[in-house]
Amino acid sequence: FWLDYINDIDNTKGILDVSFLASFLNERPELNKYAKGLLKEDKAYAVSETLVNEGFPLPVETEIVFKNEYRFDVDVRGRELAMFSYDNKSVRTTSIEHGFGQFREEFDFKKFPFDTQKLLITMHHAQASEANPDLTYDNTSSVNFITPNVGPFIGLDNFKNNNILKEWTVISTDIISKEIIEKNYYDPYLDKIFTKRNNGIDLILEIKRNSAHYFYKIIIPVFLILCVAWFVLWIPTDKLDARLTTSIVALLSLIAYNFVFADDIPKLDYLTALDKYVLMSYIFCCIPTFMSIGFSRFIVKNQRMVINLNRRLRTWLGLVYILLTIQIFQA
Repeated sequence: FWLDYINDIDNTKGILDVSFLASFLNERPELNKYAKGLLKEDKAYAVSETLVNEGFPLPVETEIVFKNEYRFDVDVRGRELAMFSYDNKSVRTTSIEHGFGQFREEFDFKKFPFDTQKLLITMHHAQASEANPDLTYDNTSSVNFITPNVGPFIGLDNFKNNNILKEWTVISTDIISKEIIEKNYYDPYLDKIFTKRNNGIDLILEIKRNSAHYFYKIIIPVFLILCVAWFVLWIPTDKLDARLTTSIVALLSLIAYNFVFADDIPKLDYLTALDKYVLMSYIFCCIPTFMSIGFSRFIVKNQRMVINLNRRLRTWLGLVYILLTIQIFQA
């Protein structure tokens, strides 16, 4: 497996779009006895009626299936028919796929935009592993394994070192074997329900988002707008008009700026770290307005109390905001 490029990572739909070249080689020792004297070494053969008539059985095409593939587009994907060869006195079948592939991913954006994601490309054998011959088409038991050779490891490692993604940095790559178990699988041809097992592998890329864009274009501007609203608390408490005008203008500016960066934030049914930060900033942006309106009722009767309370709140609430911001992005 050779990963050429990661073309796109769709955060909203959870889709990974890549261009790749995959070669699948299958050892077929059960065909060796037919190949002696019939097939030449170091030569590839296509399945043909001539060879079948000469006594060579039709080899079963053992496809590899990409389990989490989102869509197979024949216009941008090439799939070559399986060829077989007789190398080192062993029959092998080889199939090749190349082009573009889209794969479903499960993203966790709770720490967005300082998040790390794991991208998976899962593949398994088209032939299930089954010990019960009554659950196979040809009534034979079989076990199929997928084993990566050194090539995929080198390919993923080269991609890590030559990554051209602007938004993401590749932290690590790995290949892990696993058993894919599908319970209550219904086979319409056998008219039976059973547990289907496939051997498979996961190609894993761990990537970290480059968050500078969100830090400089969202977090810092939101913080500066909040600072304008918060500095209202340094305006004398008896200047109600000036305090209200400044705080309301800052709140409206924050609302307007939220529409500017709305498209940069994933639309999710839960709050990300950035969502929590913006929501908290809204609350703290409203506090100076609420305080000014509340103080206006007591400024005439007890001006000293209002001034002391204003001084304490602007200090302690400012520290609370900073601590909550650190907690949100560090959690």
